[in-house]
Amino acid sequence: MRILIITILLISLKCHGQIPEGHFLDSDNSTTTGYKIKPFIQVEKNIYHYAVLTELPFDNDCGSNLEQKEWITCSEQNLANLIFSKLHPDVRYKGVIYVYLTVSEQLEKNNVHVESYPESADINEEIKKLVEKLEVKTAKYGNLDVKARLWTRIELE
Repeated sequence: MRILIITILLISLKCHGQIPEGHFLDSDNSTTTGYKIKPFIQVEKNIYHYAVLTELPFDNDCGSNLEQKEWITCSEQNLANLIFSKLHPDVRYKGVIYVYLTVSEQLEKNNVHVESYPESADINEEIKKLVEKLEVKTAKYGNLDVKARLWTRIELE
């Protein structure tokens, strides 16, 4: 009995806080604080997470033959590089910046959310301005033009 209880506790500890496969943590204007777990494909909103896209809405060097995990890493890094390349060299912020945004079929950037750690309203605003200036193209899911939800992490030292 004791072994059964310990096993159940260990399993629950391992599973606690896990994100279900095919889902991701998202931050957007639908919540004032924290993050939501959302599916890669949100059919009712016609939003597709970049992990399932066949064509990203920005220039990248991610090959189409990558496994999903490699595709995700490559996509995040390419987006981070695009934003970072536009950052003024005089910026003295040191920390981690998380960026979330949606690119519509009409190439509009919506639901832009930026969080910095340590918190800096100045760097958050600067990154938002850079995101608005990003050149984007239509995201594809198969042959469909879709709305894409993007995420990246930028670390500045």
